[in-house]
Amino acid sequence: MILATVLLAAAGYLVGGIPTGVLVGRLHGADPREVGSGRVGATNSFRAMGWRAAALVALGDLTKGLVMTLLAKRFTGGSPLEVGAVALATVVGQVWSIYLMGRGGRGVATSEGVALAIYPPGALLAGLVLLLVIRAGRLVSLASLLAAATFVGAVALGVRDSGWTLLAALLCLVVWGAHLDSIRRLVAGTERRI
Repeated sequence: MILATVLLAAAGYLVGGIPTGVLVGRLHGADPREVGSGRVGATNSFRAMGWRAAALVALGDLTKGLVMTLLAKRFTGGSPLEVGAVALATVVGQVWSIYLMGRGGRGVATSEGVALAIYPPGALLAGLVLLLVIRAGRLVSLASLLAAATFVGAVALGVRDSGWTLLAALLCLVVWGAHLDSIRRLVAGTERRI
């Protein structure tokens, strides 16, 4: 199972790194790297191309996390360590893409895909928090940070397994780490709204 985990983690990083936003941008004659934060996730794709393109980017990024995590559950021993290695590699690939010289998105949609594969009720709750906070304040960064933390709490209370809770916490840390610039702007009151 170790070999399967290593191979799937490597594949997860490569799959996660596929820049969905750039690919969708080519179909729309736009490049999300040239506007806003320069990130290639759904939020910046919205700024560059509108909501339909952003929804497509979000779906693509979510699918990467979902598929790779389901493959890990099927072809490894299925433990939090094995599944977590593949899931984290996929999210890390999306945030620090090998195809974009270490640039990428913020890992939110890809983490949501991982969450759906790990604990669907928690993923749905996190998604609800994301949508409600965006609707209330139009601050996607704040919504993303709260959604990631919500998933950790949902796993801790709903699954009650330290391994899966640790994985959820590590996913949260990756998402929060990718939002450090946004956190600084939130504190300063200068964060961009959509």
